[in-house]
Amino acid sequence: MNKYENAIRCLQVMKGAECINMLGSEFSEHYGDENIKALELAIEALKRNTPMTPYMESDGYADGYPVWEYSCPECGCEFDEDRVCYCPDCGQKIVWADDVLEEE
Repeated sequence: MNKYENAIRCLQVMKGAECINMLGSEFSEHYGDENIKALELAIEALKRNTPMTPYMESDGYADGYPVWEYSCPECGCEFDEDRVCYCPDCGQKIVWADDVLEEE
């Protein structure tokens, strides 16, 4: 588990604890929903910034070479062969398989 996944898990646990601890309390009436929404937003931002490899699907051949279609693993948005760093639709951080191999 990388540091982002660890942070997401911690925030999810905190969110659950916030919901349980605030139920019926005066604090919950004034700040509970706002704090829970802030935690949800932080979790979403961390998930979007956690690199994911795009889905690859063969789209036949052109000039004897395979043609690949790439799509975002989060929202399914298709993008061309340009090596995008972020999904143009949802903003998910994209890492390419050969980039991962170079880092190891």
